[in-house]
Amino acid sequence: MRRNIHYKPSKSASILSGVIACAMGVFGLFTIPSIGAMIGFKVIWCLMTFGMGIYNFLLAAGVVKYNGGYEITDESDDGAKGGKSDAEARLEELQTLYDRRLITEEEYQEKRRDILDRL
Repeated sequence: MRRNIHYKPSKSASILSGVIACAMGVFGLFTIPSIGAMIGFKVIWCLMTFGMGIYNFLLAAGVVKYNGGYEITDESDDGAKGGKSDAEARLEELQTLYDRRLITEEEYQEKRRDILDRL
């Protein structure tokens, strides 16, 4: 089983991030010169910052549902299909590595003992 930890910002953090991103967009709009190659940079700068601001405002408005803070989820491995236990899937993978001669017999035996000891 794998554990995933994702940070999800609170509503106030999303609003603050949106305000800061839009302020950076306004800054770029009025301070980056519109001459030569700077035009392309100015366009990219403004699109990215205003885009980040709008995204953060949408998060704060609840378009994307979240509770804020950290989210910890457990997922089962894809290799554990068909009712196989995690240890069984790992032992099969270890056997495959040994059969393909990607690991030595000593490494195989050592890792096999580690997996079985964790049962």
